[in-house]
Amino acid sequence: MPTHKPRDPSACARASDLRGTLPPSAILDAGAPQLPATQIIITLLCAIIPVAYWWYVIVPYKRRELASSKRKGDVKEYLEDLAATPSGDRQAEKWFYDKYLREAKLVEGTEAAGLPKVVQAVESELQQQLPGGGFWSFDNPIFVCLVMLAIFCTVQVATHSSQL
Repeated sequence: MPTHKPRDPSACARASDLRGTLPPSAILDAGAPQLPATQIIITLLCAIIPVAYWWYVIVPYKRRELASSKRKGDVKEYLEDLAATPSGDRQAEKWFYDKYLREAKLVEGTEAAGLPKVVQAVESELQQQLPGGGFWSFDNPIFVCLVMLAIFCTVQVATHSSQL
């Protein structure tokens, strides 16, 4: 049977003295990682400033530039050239720029009145025919990215928890 040595009373006193000198917050936060506020602010600003510049400066400038070019410029010349082509040629371009062509009065006619209803009917029928029921199916790239992000986050949390 092993013998038990009595503790040194002075060692216990020294440990309790050390605990008494530290503030409670230092004892609780000893292993928690600290992230300085300046680092958080700089990181957020690195993301916010380019987006704000793009949204408030570049986008309005490009919109004005496009509107000017549609009135007199390269886009107007392109639309005139597109409208002058025979009806069987460049169908995809004509379909894509249909709104611009109608606004510039380069083609006759307006959008068909029943077209939005037809598009909605086709889309709803298509959603019913998709495997898995539309949005929540694995043929939707947005849904696939969300699932992959969820798996990645779960793995990160699980591996982080096991390292503690």
